[in-house]
Amino acid sequence: MERKYIHVSLDIVERFVPRIPGQRIPGEDGTIPRICVSNRLLDCINAMPSGPEALQSMERLGVPLVIHAYYMQAEQVLPTKEVARYVPDAEWSHESWLLTEPTKVYRVDYHVVNPQFFKPKIGPLKLLAADFKRCPFTDNTKELANRLGVQKKSDFANLMKKYGLSCVLYNMWEEFQKILQMWEKEKK
Repeated sequence: MERKYIHVSLDIVERFVPRIPGQRIPGEDGTIPRICVSNRLLDCINAMPSGPEALQSMERLGVPLVIHAYYMQAEQVLPTKEVARYVPDAEWSHESWLLTEPTKVYRVDYHVVNPQFFKPKIGPLKLLAADFKRCPFTDNTKELANRLGVQKKSDFANLMKKYGLSCVLYNMWEEFQKILQMWEKEKK
């Protein structure tokens, strides 16, 4: 029997194909195509490049913290102990790699409630704890676009699709915060 693995994303993923991630942490392999997975939601979020930072940005912007959890099975899996040779924090996040397309995938959306973030002196922000409440399917890009009052939603969606919501939030949350502040002033 195949074991189930979880991949978490802020973006909706239509199809999973092993690939070399565009965003990797320093020291992470850039040659092996894979789908990064773990066995716990919290570990998946912490293993995502900018995952905790993106959630914190969503919280600061007043956008619901929703993650898409993709539960999957695959025939070829590189276990955590092997992945640790290629990813410095793999043992901490229990990261495994699916090396083939999943044989089964199903999606569950969760609202992240009561997140507890921690910023170590060295390294990225970590999500230490949170409650995960199942919720209806949600499109985070649409939620953010609505919150920011974006008029050209298709252009905004294309930007998010090209770079990924997590990356955009990490790099632009302060600009988004300024937009919200300006928008709030205009309402008054």
